[in-house]
Amino acid sequence: MKPKRSYKDSLFRHIFNDKRRLANLYAALTRRDVSPKDITITTLRGVFFNDIKNDISFRIGDRDIILMEH
Repeated sequence: MKPKRSYKDSLFRHIFNDKRRLANLYAALTRRDVSPKDITITTLRGVFFNDIKNDISFRIGDRDIILMEH
């Protein structure tokens, strides 16, 4: 039986798949406040495989922010 190694990744995506939490994270990283209504979640699904391709991505104004695990 192979261990499931994606459990941490799925928890991360579950937590930050919320515009309010993304607004708080963005404010903590950039020291700029943003309204959740100004966020568009752009996480890719099923592009090459039938699974999520990037962990979390979102757009604020003209900025694209991509959060990926290393």
